[in-house]
Amino acid sequence: MLPQGVLVTVTVDCGFPLRAVITRGAREELGLETGSLVAAVIKAGAVHLVPRSTQLHMGRSSQ
Repeated sequence: MLPQGVLVTVTVDCGFPLRAVITRGAREELGLETGSLVAAVIKAGAVHLVPRSTQLHMGRSSQ
């Protein structure tokens, strides 16, 4: 998890890095900690596709 002000970037390892940006309040309400088991649900209207080369760069800088 990468805190960014009132937001937190969460990375889920599901065979590829799946990232979500949530509020700190949501993280606390869900009880998310590093290593928590989660299920990812995708809202189609909120999906942003990132080209693979940019995605790999983002992975190195946020870890």
